[in-house]
Amino acid sequence: MYDRINESLNYIKKSTDITPKIGIILGTGWKCSAEILDSPLIFNYKDIPHFSSPSIEGHEGKLIIGKYDDSNIICLKGRLHTYEGFSMEEVVHPIRTICSLGISILIVTNAAGGINPEFSQGDYMLICDHINFMGENPLKGSYDSRIGSRFVDMSEPYNRELISIAYNSLKHLNTRPNDPRQNDFVGRVSVKKGIYAGVNGPSYETPSEVKMLRLLGADAVGMSTIPEVIVARQMGVQVCGISCITNMAAGIKEEKISHDKVLTLMKTNEKKHSTILKEIIHAFSSHPGRR
Repeated sequence: MYDRINESLNYIKKSTDITPKIGIILGTGWKCSAEILDSPLIFNYKDIPHFSSPSIEGHEGKLIIGKYDDSNIICLKGRLHTYEGFSMEEVVHPIRTICSLGISILIVTNAAGGINPEFSQGDYMLICDHINFMGENPLKGSYDSRIGSRFVDMSEPYNRELISIAYNSLKHLNTRPNDPRQNDFVGRVSVKKGIYAGVNGPSYETPSEVKMLRLLGADAVGMSTIPEVIVARQMGVQVCGISCITNMAAGIKEEKISHDKVLTLMKTNEKKHSTILKEIIHAFSSHPGRR
């Protein structure tokens, strides 16, 4: 495992000596947000040793290094899922690689189904905690102490300070129409906080499963993110997670769910995605305790 990470690192380091501060994982429909980076250096997953390429629409499979707001950023444009047939080790290898490059903050994004009846399609949810219903854990199996502890403390998987900084920044976004970071941004941002439930997929949840998840405290559900967060915390990286609520989960409303509908909603909100990430990066970079 450690050797594979180093082989991936060495390939990237042959092209750049930049040490990124912030890592970003762009989930389903978030790919346009990579365009915010200046002077991007782009790697295809298929060219990086031990990286696998996603097969799902909306996940391009590119690693991008660039700059925004004077911060060096590394971005994974697309993620892997176990439902594609990838092992958990394959899913988290890109995250282990970018964490090894020296990032201190990881921003994870995804598209999720809303469970909380107070949520609406198009809302954004800052993830405060998660429930792992995937039946798997990326730390299971072979272990190398050079990567981190086998028994990882998950009492604060999503950093509370980062959540607070991001939430306050996004709440004020609507009051600054002339902010240059907004460019041609249209509309208002509705931001919530909540708990994310992770399932394997690829079938969507049944109404009874959604009811169970709600009883357990989940506000949204998706098929990713949790394995990435676990390995980031193992490697000492602080995490901020944000979900775009693309639909209400089964049984919450009388509507059918499809991946095409998810992609359509995400496409409609592309400008919002980019504005939100620019705002969060700026807030993290300019906060006195985070410089």
